[in-house]
Amino acid sequence: MSTQFTNESLSSLTADWLVLALVESAPLNNSITELDQTLGGLISRLIESEDFTGKAGTTTTLLGITEIKTPRILLVGLGTAESLSLASLEKAMTTAARSISSKPKTNIIVALPEVDNSVLSAEQLATVASTSMIVGAVGQDLYRAEAAHSPFQTITIAGTGDTAASQQAVDRGRILGESINLAREMVNRHAGDIFPVSFADRVVEVAKSTGLEAEILDEKQLKQEKMGSMLAVAQGSDQPPRLAILKYQGADASAPTLALVGKGVTFDSGGLSLKPSDGMKTIICDMGGAAAVLGA
Repeated sequence: MSTQFTNESLSSLTADWLVLALVESAPLNNSITELDQTLGGLISRLIESEDFTGKAGTTTTLLGITEIKTPRILLVGLGTAESLSLASLEKAMTTAARSISSKPKTNIIVALPEVDNSVLSAEQLATVASTSMIVGAVGQDLYRAEAAHSPFQTITIAGTGDTAASQQAVDRGRILGESINLAREMVNRHAGDIFPVSFADRVVEVAKSTGLEAEILDEKQLKQEKMGSMLAVAQGSDQPPRLAILKYQGADASAPTLALVGKGVTFDSGGLSLKPSDGMKTIICDMGGAAAVLGA
């Protein structure tokens, strides 16, 4: 999957889908107005007839488009400019991603809105759009059949912001999206798949792919480090414990050290006795802290 930013005309771009994020009761921005003219006023007619209102979470699909190089358009409502937030944009973009990710190797363009909202910057919009498209296009499908979703082959975020800053924002969104997907997958796997040794193996795999230094402590090393509490918890399982340590040295060796620590209990025998039945649904989240740190 690749992500990129462009400020080129929407009519000149080529993809399988064009996603237009539109604000309710707001005039079309210059790039979408130009696109609308190329389409013979199709978008403005839909708005005037109230077949598309721009209300938050609403979508309208346009197929068989021949006037531009992208044959399919998805209109996505963001609600009013006053109510638009990063959270509501994320929800709308995730909805859009899930609507158009049923086929593999799909290339998409997402046109960012120009919002008169002092709270949101163009770079923030680009980051959220990039993240949401990556997260929304991935279904877990681990232990039961789900609606088919495939990661997009390319995601192009189109806007009017500074090209270099916007590209950095899009790249940041891609990294966040991939990290979220990794953490979610790890949490959603049951204890038969994710136990201390297999979790540690996955840590090493991620470290190799990202250039991080990985160190795994086994039970002998844990004893040497006098980690008695961890060893005591591990006695409730027939799986041997592991402690995973990831290290990254930034360019500035004099910068303060930052440590992220995540709980990684892949089973919870005590919870079987202490938790009510409803609490058992989320018992897999006992290793969610470690999964989040691995994703980070």
